[in-house]
Amino acid sequence: MQFVHPYFLFGLLAISIPIIIHLFNFHRYRKVYFTNVRFIRQLKQETRKRSQLKHLIILLMRILTILFLVMAFAQPYIPVSQQMADLNRKNQVAVYLDNSFSMESVSGSIALLDLARNKARELAGAYRASDEFLLLTNDFESRHNRLLSRDEYVEQLDAVTFSPVHRDLSRIFSRLSDERFITTEANHLIYLITDLQKNLFDWNLLSLDSSQSLYLIPLLADHPSNVFIDSCWFENPVQNVMGQSVLKARVFNLSGTDLEKVPVRLSVNGSQKGLTNLDIPANRPVELEIPFINYEAGIHSAILNLQDFPITYDDDFYFSYQVNEFIPVLNVYQRGENPYLSAVFGKDSTFVLEQYFTGNLDYTSFVRYRLILLDGLSEISTGLSQELRRFVENGGSLGVFPGTDMDPASYNQFLASLGAGTYQTMDTTDTRTTAINLDHPVYRDVFEFIPENMDLPRVQRYFPITRSTRSDQEPLMTLENGNMLLCVQSAGNGLVYLSAVGLQDSFSNFQKHSVFVPTLYNMAMLSHQYQKLFYTIGEDEVIELRGHTLQGDQTFRISSPGKDFSFIPEHRIVDSRTYLYTHDQIRQSGNYLLESGMKSIAGISCNYDRRESLMEFYSPEEAVSLFSKAGINDVVSIGDTRQPFSVIMEELSSGIRLWKWFVVMALLCIAGEVLIIRFWK
Repeated sequence: MQFVHPYFLFGLLAISIPIIIHLFNFHRYRKVYFTNVRFIRQLKQETRKRSQLKHLIILLMRILTILFLVMAFAQPYIPVSQQMADLNRKNQVAVYLDNSFSMESVSGSIALLDLARNKARELAGAYRASDEFLLLTNDFESRHNRLLSRDEYVEQLDAVTFSPVHRDLSRIFSRLSDERFITTEANHLIYLITDLQKNLFDWNLLSLDSSQSLYLIPLLADHPSNVFIDSCWFENPVQNVMGQSVLKARVFNLSGTDLEKVPVRLSVNGSQKGLTNLDIPANRPVELEIPFINYEAGIHSAILNLQDFPITYDDDFYFSYQVNEFIPVLNVYQRGENPYLSAVFGKDSTFVLEQYFTGNLDYTSFVRYRLILLDGLSEISTGLSQELRRFVENGGSLGVFPGTDMDPASYNQFLASLGAGTYQTMDTTDTRTTAINLDHPVYRDVFEFIPENMDLPRVQRYFPITRSTRSDQEPLMTLENGNMLLCVQSAGNGLVYLSAVGLQDSFSNFQKHSVFVPTLYNMAMLSHQYQKLFYTIGEDEVIELRGHTLQGDQTFRISSPGKDFSFIPEHRIVDSRTYLYTHDQIRQSGNYLLESGMKSIAGISCNYDRRESLMEFYSPEEAVSLFSKAGINDVVSIGDTRQPFSVIMEELSSGIRLWKWFVVMALLCIAGEVLIIRFWK
């Protein structure tokens, strides 16, 4: 037992007052004379004994009254934990209220977030009005960057709503332990009100000052379950007008029940494009496919939707994509149109191939093409070099196939300006291709099975390609002597493909080989300026923009389709690439438009972080044990008990208070003394 005001115990010295009065009884007895002394002596002896007993009991009552009153003023209490703060000091109470989307789960019929707010209010009632409070949520809002009075703290609790932001506990501890909120003259107490979702805890990074006491208030859902759309992607990276698109998506069923006929809808630009019914086993993911046709070109904003309760934030999945009428390809030749290129691109409606003699080029038309091929040119003129460099830096793809009479000096001067590899003098050694880079997108999905002795192109002569000092140069096909037959690297916003052989039969059989078609096909497909289908709120703060630059005093603007929300993002140009920084200004999931001037140039779709969708939780016992392993000991977990939460909190903050009982006992002693004096004759 300990005391809030131990100096009141000096009042126990007052017990000596009734004792002194009892020992020195100054009452004078009056003499009464009787004729028969025998009866009076007998009566006097009996009265003295009863009087002594009565006085001793009254003395005891008075001593106990003083004792109980002094104890009541000293305010004794029994500590309920080793962490209990010093009650003589001010308390600084830091409260983390978990408002992540997983708190949409219910306990009984109440959402966990509503239950958390109620617990946080009751917590305030356990402390004095002079104590200070710090409220923290996942939003890390500026209004929570200061200490609050108890009334201000309770008022701010009403404004706490669900947040799309995910925070790790190490960042939360760092914020709660900020030296701006810590004073040496106060007790520092931290309360975590959370559902103990596993992705909250990054145990290896947790640390807490020994002066801070940690209390855990776990909130557990009745039956945690969730069905959500995790991600989506297209089977074909390029979508064309009147071409069939196949959308794939992954759906999770995190519950203990198998689900049947779960409807998943696809809407594009406000119109329903597809509907499928899924059978999803318990605690398993499934993949779905929705085929549909795009009837017009342009920016398409789409939504995948399903119905689920109680966690609904992840039932909608937003994505945007661009539909092109075709991919334009330009072949620049010197000796005639190339029949092999016509065979690859001429019969596919996905592409439009145009072939021009090098002397008939219109350089201003380069902006219309996504892929330009140089087929057997003897040299690259200064004018062509400048326009090709501008084309590549603005996001175009360039394929270089040398001619038999190529001038390496003119080629290398141009390639050096792009930071690409250069050509050496011709090597006429007969060799063959021994390796193909299956990790690169050009060949990643081309082969289902690779035999041990795969037939690859044979080479009669070639121009060796020097290794670039740039670290992003990748060989696509390699000869048996280690030289590169085909390589690729980035330049500005575009790509440069260098071939060691030309497309003439005197070089190799590459143009007749089966690998030639997927090589050229994927080079063209990858020349399309892709934007990500979707971004994650709170995680993807940087948007890389390809193929678009500002003109004059134009600015980029991100807005919702209804124009009720818009902002100008920060943009930076690094190595000819444009990067947009949203700085956490997008807080609502949905489809947005990126505009430059009066023109919409891309769709930007943002989804909430799916980490909150995972229904994996610690039990309170597991959490306390893991805190101990992380070096944070004496964590007090406040679970569900039959006692009111306010009583539990008061006991934790102030111990078991005994002063009321001592007041009651003092009153009983006073009443006992009055009754003895009144009725004991």
